[in-house]
Amino acid sequence: MSLTKQPKQLRKDESRARTRADRVIANRKCPACDVVILGNARSRYCSKRCKSISRTRNKERVSKQARLGNLRKRITSIDTLGGECVVCGNRDLRVLQIDHVIPTKLSHDRTAGARRREHERRAIARGEVDLGTLQVLCANCHCIKTHADNGALIASMTVEEVEALRIQLAVAR
Repeated sequence: MSLTKQPKQLRKDESRARTRADRVIANRKCPACDVVILGNARSRYCSKRCKSISRTRNKERVSKQARLGNLRKRITSIDTLGGECVVCGNRDLRVLQIDHVIPTKLSHDRTAGARRREHERRAIARGEVDLGTLQVLCANCHCIKTHADNGALIASMTVEEVEALRIQLAVAR
């Protein structure tokens, strides 16, 4: 398609873009070593070594940004679900966890769990999850509920019964 057949506004925008790109190419410097970059207009660094150096320097900053982003998603998800433990009312974000009301049987692969939690937080933030299937529990209440869901003997015991069992085990040793 020739330039004469295109609308005037589009031609102006294209010429502006070309001149901006020309200016950027003319004044480009490597962010790692401040050497003027020659050659490929798409490369940001003058060499693979400089790219590696720059990534190493920025790793801590990028890592901190990622942690802050994950924390924002976690706080948003917990606030969306009520912001406190539904059993004991604890509001401390350090111990609050998102629990499935009806337990799901999934693999115990740690990386798969982390990916699943991240996906779940995004889905909650976008409103794609039925909030009736999730609840917020503190770490203690979540552990007790998980033991009860898995049919553990200790989950059905009272605090006094557990203490009595501890005493019996201590005497038996």
